[in-house]
Amino acid sequence: MGTFFPQTQIGVDADKVEQEPFIYFLEGDKALLTCNHDITNFNSMYWYVQHVNKEPEYIIHGVNEADSKGRFSMDVDRKGRSTNLSISDTQTEDSAVYYCAVQPTVTATL
Repeated sequence: MGTFFPQTQIGVDADKVEQEPFIYFLEGDKALLTCNHDITNFNSMYWYVQHVNKEPEYIIHGVNEADSKGRFSMDVDRKGRSTNLSISDTQTEDSAVYYCAVQPTVTATL
């Protein structure tokens, strides 16, 4: 059995990104991590993983549609402001902290 520890909440100037505090999985199962945010205008969503005593590593990102990279796949629900990270055939070494990040759309008036 392994455990994922997603970052639970990060907020900047009232913008919030929220994830489940943790999930459990059995080796070989499919794990699903969910991330929600309240940022109205955003470009893309990203997923990172951080193993014990290591720096965070980029996994995958998406803009408008599902994407996959090896055992990792994600979808982006722009209207619902959420993303899911799916990890197929989970392995013990998948136990780590997972972060999702949102790239907001930057607008400026000149």
